[in-house]
Amino acid sequence: MYCGLKLDDEATLATALALDVNGFVQKPFKAPILIKRLLIALSETVSESLDHLYSDVVIDVDRLQLGAHYQPKPTTHQAQHIPLERREKYTVVSLFQLRPDMQLAEDIKTKSGTVLLSAGFTLNQTRVHRMWELEGNLEKTSFRVLAGFSAG
Repeated sequence: MYCGLKLDDEATLATALALDVNGFVQKPFKAPILIKRLLIALSETVSESLDHLYSDVVIDVDRLQLGAHYQPKPTTHQAQHIPLERREKYTVVSLFQLRPDMQLAEDIKTKSGTVLLSAGFTLNQTRVHRMWELEGNLEKTSFRVLAGFSAG
């Protein structure tokens, strides 16, 4: 069932990254195919195993789509986003110096302002590789990360 959303390539990619559905993104990236795969995946019936405990994860799609114009809504899940203290030290590293376990001190955005990764996000290998692949579409190619992480 198509919910009437019209997503451009960039918004679809940002949503796919936020939902961590990397297995659905085929290269070269084509929005209609990805939208179809996302809709199929989201419409599947899932039964949770009693052997595993699951917790809610809040994904704020509005922030991904609105970028710099985003005004957060207060929620009970504020603990999931750890705000950076203004006094915290940061280091500037280039795109290709990003490594797993680095924590972003600023948002990583596309040239159009779509937020791909929020400040406070701790990178993993998959995200680092995705950022390398998107080099030509990023707003800039050097980023602030919290101090204490070496780029080597």
